[in-house]
Amino acid sequence: MNTRRFNALPFFIAVIALIWLLPIRALSFAEAQSDSIILNKVFQATLHEYILTTEEEAQYSGRHFELGEIHTDGEWAYTVVQGVTTKEQDSLDDFVVLLAYNDPYGGWYALAPENNTSEEYNSLLNSFPDRLIDESTKAYLWQPNLYLAANFSGHSLPWPAGRDGYVPKKNGSGHENQIDFNIYGTDAIYASKPGTVVFVKESSSANCTTPPPDLCWKKANMVVIQHGPSEYSWYVHLAYNSVPVNVGSYVGLGTKIGLEGSTGYASGKHLHYMVSNSVPNEWPKSSNPNDAPWPPRGSIIAVDFEEYPWSELKQYGTYVSQNTSDPAAVSWEKGRIDLFVQSENNGLWQKTYSGVWGSWTSLGGILVSAPDAASWGSGHVDVYARGIDNNIYYQRYLNGSWSGWASAGQPPDGANSDPSAVSRSNGCIDLFVRGGDNALWHRPHSNGSWGSWTSLGGFLSTGPDAASWGSNHMDVYVSGSDNALYYRRHSNGSWGRWQWLGGELTADPGAVSPNSNQVSVFVRGITNELWHRTYNGNWGDWELLGGYLTSDPDAASWGDGHLDVFVRGTDDNIYHRWNLGGLWSGWGSLGRP
Repeated sequence: MNTRRFNALPFFIAVIALIWLLPIRALSFAEAQSDSIILNKVFQATLHEYILTTEEEAQYSGRHFELGEIHTDGEWAYTVVQGVTTKEQDSLDDFVVLLAYNDPYGGWYALAPENNTSEEYNSLLNSFPDRLIDESTKAYLWQPNLYLAANFSGHSLPWPAGRDGYVPKKNGSGHENQIDFNIYGTDAIYASKPGTVVFVKESSSANCTTPPPDLCWKKANMVVIQHGPSEYSWYVHLAYNSVPVNVGSYVGLGTKIGLEGSTGYASGKHLHYMVSNSVPNEWPKSSNPNDAPWPPRGSIIAVDFEEYPWSELKQYGTYVSQNTSDPAAVSWEKGRIDLFVQSENNGLWQKTYSGVWGSWTSLGGILVSAPDAASWGSGHVDVYARGIDNNIYYQRYLNGSWSGWASAGQPPDGANSDPSAVSRSNGCIDLFVRGGDNALWHRPHSNGSWGSWTSLGGFLSTGPDAASWGSNHMDVYVSGSDNALYYRRHSNGSWGRWQWLGGELTADPGAVSPNSNQVSVFVRGITNELWHRTYNGNWGDWELLGGYLTSDPDAASWGDGHLDVFVRGTDDNIYHRWNLGGLWSGWGSLGRP
């Protein structure tokens, strides 16, 4: 769906220049010619002027241009110029819409989007009657003022970590601040940043190559995710019936939201990606395969991805994603660790260590968050994750077998993080999540039943993690609004106040207690390396453990003084380091499901 600037063959420019030497804005024909003849000459001259303003002619020397059918309605007219190329890597969905108006004092004049100011072009586009170009298509064709756009940040490239994505188009004419990706080795599309799904359309199975203002572009399937009060990511051209999430679902990194497709105006399978600071006042019916929304005019803003700034993403370049979900680990007996991850298909997978590591095993489900796990007794494990209805679900391992999924609900205002769970005594689980109000929320499970959700306050910028360091003693750790590490301690039946531990986090923390009265907390720093800090009566200094993380860390202790910490690497495999007797091992790979 994205478009690109056109560049002409040198001989094509020369021919047009010889034929049409009249200035665009001053064209007036005294001869008794029909509107169609006049408009054809005006549009040809406008195309010539447009071509002269482009700069990369040598790069596109294999391209020629076709002036499409002229559409008129009284004093209004437009045509579409399409580029045709023999280059294998180019798709055919390249176009430029030329607009014309019949000035009663000066005759027909036309505007192209690049040889006129955006204000002038947008003013004429805005004046067109809806019967010629409807409101949402005007938004599609709107020309932004690029110098006014401040980049969004905190997004990851929207496909699985370790996979390559190719950029066939970026910043095309009429589609500035937008980008197309062809993804290698997978069709999975991931959320680029944690947020809440606000629109889903997967009802269309059709595609076409007739450019806007034709309405075939509205046959595109898409997902829209809200990340903040004025921040929305759009994923366009998704495959038919491929979206596993619902409106209202909270999704995190590593959550698949659909499959790459070619629905709508597209000459081949790809993802059209953009971010806007607003959305339409009303969404169309998602069940209508012939209708789709578009961001309001002037609302699309460039994105600085975590992997690469916007300015470094080049057309025809190939880039590697680091978008992935977090691992979760727990130990329920000495010498054993259970490791859990969310797979590319949003299912839950498990890998077990008991002297040696076993194989990955599927536990099913459809997750829209990374999992977390807690053991509440020997041979007893719960694993928690968010479902597509935004509730927190869990599976329970008891007496050698797994139960089905059960719901633990969600806080009154919803939730917007992965869950965290810990056991502070036999038969007891404490569940934590960042609520819709960005405060920390807590729900206890004891004696076979769930208590109520209770707010523990604070203003979190990440999800929580918790550790129990003795019977009825536990800490819960979060990143605050300043991205530093904070914690609250529960001891002898009551909660202490928030305490600051410093650092600068870029992900949820991970915490574990390797023995009574000791807690180890792990974070990913601003350089994506692993950092560690230990409490043993007093807090020690931060210690650098290195690596290059693409996920939050999680840790488990499988015996007194023994602990493992788990992360994702740039190749999407799970890696871990372990500590025995105070000494850290090197990094070891555990693969991926």
